[in-house]
This record gives sequence, C-alpha cells and structure tokens, in this order.
Amino acid sequence: MRLEDNRMYQNQIFDIIVKRALAGERAPQTGEYKSLPPIIKVLAKQGRIKVEVYAHNWRVIEILKGSNAGVRTKEPSGPGAPYLVY
Repeated sequence: MRLEDNRMYQNQIFDIIVKRALAGERAPQTGEYKSLPPIIKVLAKQGRIKVEVYAHNWRVIEILKGSNAGVRTKEPSGPGAPYLVY
C-alpha cells in the first residue's frame, strides 16, 4: 500500500500540520516526512486543508475541517501573492 493511500498516515500528517498551525510554525517541508507532497494533495482533495504556494515554494496551509478550522501555518515574510492554490 502506498503511504498516500494509508488513512492512518494521512491522519498523522494532518495532526502534524494542525500542531504547526496552532504553534504559528512553518508548514512541513518536502523531505521531512515520507510521501509528504502526495499526502498534502490527498488532504486538500478531501477538503481538510487548503494549500497556498508562494515564492521559493513556501507553503501556507489552512485547516478547513475540525475544531481548528481557519488556523493557518506561518505566513511568508516577503510580499507577494501565492502562485498556486489547491
């Protein structure tokens, strides 16, 4: 089974994102966890998160479901709009 198809691993990554958002920290970066980019996309397709990608691949993730809906990970320090939102 691919990690991105593993519901338990999806939930673990979602919990990590929520904890980082609550702490005002940066979203997890590629390489920190196995299969992170595909799992982030799965969570977005499920409607659990929204991802905004800024310059230098800085990602801001907003929680859309649960008691922490509306909480976001750390915003980029520079100006500019996201070039990709999913």
